[in-house]
Amino acid sequence: MVQQGAVTAGGIGWDFWWHKASYHRVSSRDTTVPLTDTQIRNARFNEDGTGNRLSDGGRMYLQIAQSGAKYWRMNYRFNGKDKTLALDVYPDVSLAAARKKRDEAREKLAAGVDPGETKKADKRAARLAAVNTFEAVALAWVEERRP
Repeated sequence: MVQQGAVTAGGIGWDFWWHKASYHRVSSRDTTVPLTDTQIRNARFNEDGTGNRLSDGGRMYLQIAQSGAKYWRMNYRFNGKDKTLALDVYPDVSLAAARKKRDEAREKLAAGVDPGETKKADKRAARLAAVNTFEAVALAWVEERRP
């Protein structure tokens, strides 16, 4: 039996290799267990505050509100600031669709684009393009009144 600190055939004691291995167990891989649809459907709000966020990995989670509503959220960091992106509401957007939105947001981050600002700009553009803007209604009213 080799005692701790004893020299082995390689010239270094076994305790050195065991000690060194224990220090290098850091992994860049996401170790969160992915959510299942059953877990999401059965999730309820806890009054004590524990378990109101269910992580799916990739910094995406399901936030459960006190009202029982379930919201998909994703934390990210852009220009040195931590931000949260609201992806959508659970029954309207399935788990697979939320993961797809998360992946799209991560692609934007990799390209150097803030997904939160992109979402705001898209909403602004959709609102301006809407048919019921004041300008569109006023022009229709003027056309209707012309002889």
